[in-house]
Amino acid sequence: MKRRTGYPYVREAVAGVLPEGAGGRTPPQGCLHEPLEPRLLLQAGPTLSLETVDAEASEEGSDPGVFRVTLDAAAEADITANFRLGGTARRGTDYDLFVNGESLSGLAVTIPAGQTAVDITVVPIDDLLVEQTEIVALALRKGADYDLPSQRGQRVGRIELEDNEPFVMVTAADLTASEANCEAGMFRIARDRAFDDDLVVPFRMGGTARLNRDFQLFVGGVALDGGAVVLPAGASFVDVAVVPLDDTFVENTEIAQLALVRSGGFAVSPILRRASVDLVDDEPKILLSSFDTDADEECRDPAFFRISREGSFVGDVTVPFRLGGTARFGDDFDLLVGDQVLDGRAVVIPDGDPFVDVIVRPVDDAFVEPAEFVAFGLGSSRAFTLDPSRSLRVVRADLLDNEPELTITTLDGTTGDFGVTELNFRVSRSSAFDVPLTTPLLTSGTARFNRDFQLAVGDEFLVAPVVTIPTGDPFVDIVVVPSEDNFAGSLDVVRFGLPRRSTAFTTDPGLRVVTVSV
Repeated sequence: MKRRTGYPYVREAVAGVLPEGAGGRTPPQGCLHEPLEPRLLLQAGPTLSLETVDAEASEEGSDPGVFRVTLDAAAEADITANFRLGGTARRGTDYDLFVNGESLSGLAVTIPAGQTAVDITVVPIDDLLVEQTEIVALALRKGADYDLPSQRGQRVGRIELEDNEPFVMVTAADLTASEANCEAGMFRIARDRAFDDDLVVPFRMGGTARLNRDFQLFVGGVALDGGAVVLPAGASFVDVAVVPLDDTFVENTEIAQLALVRSGGFAVSPILRRASVDLVDDEPKILLSSFDTDADEECRDPAFFRISREGSFVGDVTVPFRLGGTARFGDDFDLLVGDQVLDGRAVVIPDGDPFVDVIVRPVDDAFVEPAEFVAFGLGSSRAFTLDPSRSLRVVRADLLDNEPELTITTLDGTTGDFGVTELNFRVSRSSAFDVPLTTPLLTSGTARFNRDFQLAVGDEFLVAPVVTIPTGDPFVDIVVVPSEDNFAGSLDVVRFGLPRRSTAFTTDPGLRVVTVSV
């Protein structure tokens, strides 16, 4: 029969062999021995427990962990302790078990007679695989020669196995690279341990910038040919320089992204597995502004546009432009830079200069014109960028005319020096009284000049329908004199008008034409 220990079990087992009176009954008359129960209880088996002496093991240096199996009292014979294994680590692949330096292959360990403890050593197997921290769990099992404690913590233990492959991470040590002066950005690839050997770290490049077209990679001044970098033995990190290639193209800020690629010799940090460097273009930004937007034919008062650049001032920059508006280039205005008249559609910002001014000089013609305007817009180029704001790409200047406005009106008829009823009209000017002003008169209707009527100013007949306002005078009066052969005839009609584009022009149609009957 399997031996059972503990007071209740011993009492039950011996109840049938005790003399009558045992177990609470009165012993037979003359029985001199003591009750047997106390002596039988001393025969219960030893208690086996488990202690984790070293709960951390590591592949680095094959640093072991240790379980200790302990008896509460030494036994006269060997005690075989049974156990089972669990956890995420695999025996024979991730670790081996040893007792007193000897490999332990089964699931039992022997505590020799007279001893109270034995150590089970957990030795990690140093492989080349990248692994997370793993667990070795050991639990004591029941055996015939011992008891187990009721507390679970005295029957079960665990040891953690740490991997020795390094974690590799990448950061941007310098976030910005610029084509200006070939200013480099920087990636830093680092490892957290295992510095004794070279470590080859593969990577791949991404982002909007292109390797060997927009930038190159250098380590220690040597260009990288492939997608891998070597961390030398003893070094915890290596810096990878991002050197931009200074081209003549206008580009937005681009991104060079380096991403680590997993390898058998290390683990990639889940957080610091990729980093980015910004590549800033050095082509200038061209801006347009105006600091005098009114030009006037009077004294050829000009307007001014300013074309400026931001960023690099190195080298000439040719800036194309386009023109619009109601004013006509060459007829109503000229463009100048300094004292040089522009004959094309481009202006040059000289090397080292931050801006150039464009002069809008009006042409002082003899035509009366309404206010006109010049629209000046920047053209695009691969040599620079433009601001997205339209107000920094297009400006305008107003051109004001200096010719006076002329009007024509009728006057009351009078009997004058010619002995007939004279029909008068007046041509007036609004300004510029310091010079004479001559304007033709347009005639139309059924009456014809020099046949049905004549024109006179003062006592002088006009040889043609052209009148002059004398210097200093604001107007001139014209007399319409009917011809003698037309006195008794039917009335004819003549209209006098001002030309639309001449030395005079009025915007009011009612002041541009008069009608006279002769």
